[in-house]
Amino acid sequence: METLCVKIALICISVASVRSYPPKSNIDPAIVSAWTSKLGTNLIGMATYVSRKESIQEAYAGKVVVSRSGEQLLQEIAMNIQNMTEAKISAVKRIMDTAEETAMAHQEDVVEEDYQYYNAKKLAEETFEPTPDPTVKEKEGSDEDEEEEEDLGEEPEEDPPRKIVMKENQHFFNRKVNTSFSVVHVPTNVFEGAPDILRAIKWSEHLNSIFVANYNSDPSLSWQYFGSSLGFMRQYPAAQWEQVADVVDLYDCRTRPWYIEAATSPKDVVILVDNSGSMTGMRREIARHVVNDILDTLGPNDFVNVFNFSDNSTNVVPCFGNGLVQATLENVRELKLGMENLYTDKIANFSEALTKAFLLLQDYRTRHEGAACNQAIMLVTDGVPYNYKEIFRTYNWQDLPRMPVRVFTYLIGREVADVREVKWMACANQGFFVHLSTLSEVKEKVLEYIPVMARPLVLQKNEHPVIWTSVYADVADPKMTDWLWDSKESEEQKEIFLHSRKMNVRHASPEEQIQKYLQRRMANIDEDITLSNYQLMTSVSVPVYDRRENATRIANILGVAGTDVPVKDIQELMMPHKLGVNSYAFLVTNNGHIVIHPDFRPVFQGILKPSYNSVDMSEIELLDDDLEAREESEEMDSFRDAVITQTRGNRTLRVKYHYDKMKRASTATRKYFFCGIENTPFTLVISLPLPYGQYGIDAKEETSRHRTEEKNLLEHFSDKNWKIHPDWTYCRYLFPLETFDTPEAEFIHFLKKALGPGWHWLSKRTGTPPEHIEQSPTQGKKDKLDKTTYFCDRDLFLSLVFDGKATASFPKNTTADSHKDGTGDVKEFQERYGVTVSFVATRSGLTRWKDYLGVDKKAGEKHFSEIHNRAIDEIWYKRAVDYHFIQPHSYVYSVPYEAGDKNGTLVTASYAIFHTKPDDDWKAPAAVIGFQFRHSALHRMLFNITSTCPDCPDKHNNKTCASNELECYVVDNNGYVVVAESLRDTGKFFGEIRASVMEEMVNRNMFKRIRIFDYQAVCFRPKLTGNCASYFVTPLAHLKWMIEWTIGYIFWVFANANLNILWFDSRVYASDEDIIYSEEGEDDNGSSEMGMNENNKGNEKQYERWTINRTRPQPCDKEVVLYQMNPRAIQENKEPFDSVKCKRFFEVQVIDQSNLILVVVDKVCTPDESEKLSVAPVEVFYNTSSLACFKVENMQRRQRPRSCISHHRDEDKIELCGGCGTVHLNLILLLSSWFTIYIADFC
Repeated sequence: METLCVKIALICISVASVRSYPPKSNIDPAIVSAWTSKLGTNLIGMATYVSRKESIQEAYAGKVVVSRSGEQLLQEIAMNIQNMTEAKISAVKRIMDTAEETAMAHQEDVVEEDYQYYNAKKLAEETFEPTPDPTVKEKEGSDEDEEEEEDLGEEPEEDPPRKIVMKENQHFFNRKVNTSFSVVHVPTNVFEGAPDILRAIKWSEHLNSIFVANYNSDPSLSWQYFGSSLGFMRQYPAAQWEQVADVVDLYDCRTRPWYIEAATSPKDVVILVDNSGSMTGMRREIARHVVNDILDTLGPNDFVNVFNFSDNSTNVVPCFGNGLVQATLENVRELKLGMENLYTDKIANFSEALTKAFLLLQDYRTRHEGAACNQAIMLVTDGVPYNYKEIFRTYNWQDLPRMPVRVFTYLIGREVADVREVKWMACANQGFFVHLSTLSEVKEKVLEYIPVMARPLVLQKNEHPVIWTSVYADVADPKMTDWLWDSKESEEQKEIFLHSRKMNVRHASPEEQIQKYLQRRMANIDEDITLSNYQLMTSVSVPVYDRRENATRIANILGVAGTDVPVKDIQELMMPHKLGVNSYAFLVTNNGHIVIHPDFRPVFQGILKPSYNSVDMSEIELLDDDLEAREESEEMDSFRDAVITQTRGNRTLRVKYHYDKMKRASTATRKYFFCGIENTPFTLVISLPLPYGQYGIDAKEETSRHRTEEKNLLEHFSDKNWKIHPDWTYCRYLFPLETFDTPEAEFIHFLKKALGPGWHWLSKRTGTPPEHIEQSPTQGKKDKLDKTTYFCDRDLFLSLVFDGKATASFPKNTTADSHKDGTGDVKEFQERYGVTVSFVATRSGLTRWKDYLGVDKKAGEKHFSEIHNRAIDEIWYKRAVDYHFIQPHSYVYSVPYEAGDKNGTLVTASYAIFHTKPDDDWKAPAAVIGFQFRHSALHRMLFNITSTCPDCPDKHNNKTCASNELECYVVDNNGYVVVAESLRDTGKFFGEIRASVMEEMVNRNMFKRIRIFDYQAVCFRPKLTGNCASYFVTPLAHLKWMIEWTIGYIFWVFANANLNILWFDSRVYASDEDIIYSEEGEDDNGSSEMGMNENNKGNEKQYERWTINRTRPQPCDKEVVLYQMNPRAIQENKEPFDSVKCKRFFEVQVIDQSNLILVVVDKVCTPDESEKLSVAPVEVFYNTSSLACFKVENMQRRQRPRSCISHHRDEDKIELCGGCGTVHLNLILLLSSWFTIYIADFC
């Protein structure tokens, strides 16, 4: 018995011992090494055949590597920007002076009954140049050299639509314009025929002369304009207003940032909304619109909060607390969403609400927080029982005549018995009173608070604060974001339904139909990420005062004068060619918000993001640390504070960054240099990568030496296989003298001129402002610009000439063209490698290429040169330069992300050419060479090599990639599959295919994780809507609806007849037609839901399957984990890749002179890939209700604007604080009208 037990124990131990050993791997590291060696040799052989690496290197051999001073670069760029900003300020001040003087002289001029003007929304283009009428006398002095102005005069009298000659002008975004005069835009909510509007439009005609003079002295000026406090805007040059069909024109210059910020100093605003039981129905809706329109007039230098109150006051956004929040688009959006949930109940406690508002503003004054300038309370109510004088005496009248807080009151409702108390509250506190009874008058009446806030500015007369706005999108309205997204979803829903009907004919399953539709949508996704629909701007503006000495002081602001400064114009001044590859400059406001940055992404799928212009610099510049999302970093806080306070300095930081549409990431040490731009709130920052960002190549070709041999130099650009960077300026005419089809044609034009006699290098982009010109005939002529004036970037131009000469032979012959040895002729080479194009790109923006014969281009497929013409800004250029410092002699290979098994997929290879200073460590990137070839050729090459083992002892039994035991992958340095046995895996992240293998490589430091936080992300929250399905209706319900409708209609008739006027003196206003809003969820087509056929229930599931979930775009944060390879760790690894718990045996080795690795995975174990790694962004959630709430709780430091004018001692003399007219009802006229309508209906 003992013997039997011992035997059983020994057997158990034996079995346990056997099970504890992992299965034997089928992978031989020596074989894998042989494969990688041969694969690397083939790739290098192909690269050698198609590139001219040695000849490009030799071309730069005699040139000098020079040190580049970051301080010097910073100073040069800052001076360029400052010269530009001073020129814009000068132009705007001249408009201001002209407007103020003209208004004094002509504001009371009589306007003829038949007076006409150029209305921007009612223009028609003249197809020919009309003959000037000698009897028409111009009203304005103008430049006699302006041919257009001589032909057209200033304001010829023609019946609308008025026709003008317009020419396409590249400087004005290729819009058709007329530079002889201006046009007028009148908002939809303003009556363009009102006498005061016409009178102001007429005197503002005199601004035409200064507009033209400004443009002649500085052709780089963009749109110039004068925005009137009455609502109209005069804009130069003349152009048709761009209107979208079926979309209401919402543009009103008085709500634009350039107007608001110039017309009023920064302000703290507390909005109190009465939500007592009487504020129901239309009153509640009007109140909501009042609040929304007030919020639309606020900017990032203002602070605000909204409280609703009945028996006590509460925040409309609870997480905003009892403080003020910065009026960014994001916070304003949250407040508007909060106002959608306004519920009315109980009795209003005005004492509690007013006291709370005053204490809040007092606290901010004491702590010197918020705007620290103007303060105001906006009270929205349908009536007050008392004037609450004791509250004002306690909190606002302590230092009379100075009152720290203005009070503005908005009285809601038609039937208002007494307005005296509400009006007194505003008048006694230097505010303004408004009575609102319809939705159509809300916007215009709300804007009346702006002239009141501007009174101290007007009264002091002398100082005109110069305002620079944060970045914004031309005439786009931020309120349109949700509407555009709704329209986009509706269009998508329509497309899905139409697509489903077509597919149903073919009897495809709904799942298959959706899949095919989504595939078709994804094919065009790249078209949605451009800025084509928007022009990003900053603007400079100044207030324009009414200087008339009126008997009754009203301190009237006439409006605001300004001009746009397109972001692209500033970017041109940042000299990207001097900064070099992977270096960049960016601009930051006093609030820390980005104006310009290469990673600034304001648009998502063609629509502006909800908070696009409040992206903080700390949300883009990411430190390479282990902190969680939005955790404070002392290093970043110190850097940010130094930037927003406009100090001059530098920092060296270790950062992480993403590229290639956030699919790749890397880390680097960068040196930042920064300084403020004088007389602006902007700070310039430049970022240089270390070490190569500190060096450059001095390689220029002087044209003066070739003037006698012009033909030879032009021969270097005689072929068609070259392009230059489309966004860089080499030489350009200041005026649009000639139109060039391409940047290359423009360069050749100036190259010919440079090789001709009398050439001078002119670098001045703008003329000298008139106030800076000495008043002497000689100086004036010298600084006057003519139509042939041009400017050039001499260093960039001559560097391009040198690069053109150095690369001239690149497309003419390559090794592959003349190769006739054992590998075969060109045809065999082409069949073997599938090369489609080879290219070289240089530091001066030049790109040359060579196409290979036998490559068929698919219909609609863009050529390489149409996609990749930005040289140092191309991803393959940047990656090649970066990877040079990891493996200096390696090519960088890549395929498109998730290319899959699509036909025609191309592999891109690139290699950086550095020039090194002898006997020194200095090296600078000169160019990048590369080529593209068919993915199918690489796939064939890999499996031809890895399917055999000629050096193996047993050639039949050893396992290869062609066997069922092994899987082989070629993976790039960011973990993406370049080649796999299954073509469907091409471009996928390797961790999604073999997570356990990727995880093990990370654990062994072969790859490192890089956590990237995207603080500009957009998420889509479900939009709460009613169910569209029908429901069962009983006959009793029909009867109930009929009675309710009848009673409601009777009351509606009486309400709209204004019968209350019979017993009240009502205050009425001239306004547009009343807008009637139905309650949420009410269906206009009620008859369609009066019953439901039982057969429809069978289609409900199919309907729901095709119905998209309605969403609302919302700012959010996302985190993505990306990967970067450490080739040294792979090469130095000596430990076997044993299976752990039978996860995977695998072998990984670096492919020589590339950024690729070969990963061979053993199939001996059952795959356990339940947990996949992903590079898809994931939303980051915080312990708050929204991202905006988190930001408010962790608000970052800001620098206040320098100018603050909030009070003037003479303001208490102004009596105007709101008013209204009285109208009495003509009872006979009312009855006769009713009788006439009744007879008409009866007949």
